[in-house]
Amino acid sequence: ALAIDPPEISLRGPSARMTLLVTGKTAAGELRDVSREAKFRVVDGTRAAVSDAGVITARQNGETFVEVTVAGRDGPLTHR
Repeated sequence: ALAIDPPEISLRGPSARMTLLVTGKTAAGELRDVSREAKFRVVDGTRAAVSDAGVITARQNGETFVEVTVAGRDGPLTHR
């Protein structure tokens, strides 16, 4: 399973930003930072943008979701 930190964020003002940390469990049950392997996608690009490095930047007020995928495993994140 993937864990995204923070699991929910709230950005205030245009150009406010935050970086996501994505962790996954190894076969041995250890947590590992997989942020560099993650693919990020904003559902509503009018509300926010997300870079390949997982930096979310606000574009306007409202709510959207960021989809995070690592090796076929998904994890959702809410942006407000």
